[in-house]
Amino acid sequence: RWSGAQLMAALELHGLAFGRYQVFHRKHVDGRSLFCVASLIEPGTFDVAGMAETEFRGVTLFAVLPGPMEPLATLDELYGTARGLAEALSGMVQDAKGMPLSPQRAAALREDVARFQASLPGN
Repeated sequence: RWSGAQLMAALELHGLAFGRYQVFHRKHVDGRSLFCVASLIEPGTFDVAGMAETEFRGVTLFAVLPGPMEPLATLDELYGTARGLAEALSGMVQDAKGMPLSPQRAAALREDVARFQASLPGN
């Protein structure tokens, strides 16, 4: 478990800012969200006014593709941030099933995104 103060500091350190939908966003230079960080606790939103006094057991990172960058570049940014947050918070990067994200699973997800990117118009 992380204190809300620890979590907020780690999110800000990794370039995430609280915003729309009451989640944290990594913004692209054009102002659009590159990806978001939500709480694992339903409904997934953060109450920043009381966040410092709240404990969190995890967060989820997600992106809507395609976005302002190529999908693979977005995935790389998301993975890098997930690893950085895990390190800063003494946490662990897990997949959607709650299992540690293995190099094999990460590679499979990357292949899925590469196929998606190749299917986009103009590719």
